[in-house]
Amino acid sequence: MASAAAVDNYQEEIVRPVANFSPSLWGDQFLSFSFENQIAEKYAQEIEPLKEQTRSMLLATGSKLADTLNLIDTIERLGIAYHFEKEIDEILDQIYNQNSTFDDLCTSALQFRLLRQHGFNISPGKFIMKHIRL
Repeated sequence: MASAAAVDNYQEEIVRPVANFSPSLWGDQFLSFSFENQIAEKYAQEIEPLKEQTRSMLLATGSKLADTLNLIDTIERLGIAYHFEKEIDEILDQIYNQNSTFDDLCTSALQFRLLRQHGFNISPGKFIMKHIRL
């Protein structure tokens, strides 16, 4: 019993200091943030023409294959590829079925990486022998 009383006294003696922090420079701005629907609709209306412009750039028939691959890579790196999944899959399917060769290793490597990332079954050895002129 004596030891239990000593433990109780010890727990009562623990005093935790309270820090006196200065107020935040931001105040409660992030705690009381509200996004208005009108602003969201305005942003959505501004985005639609840009999406259509990007879609037309993807589907342009006169563009070179290297430019199309670079555009797809850029769209994916920007994180907006989910808007154009159907178009990108169609383009990569066409590229997979084509027999095209490139003079530069960069474009060939980009084609190989994009096709592999999108689930096309490509053997590295066969791809190198087929697509790269040495």
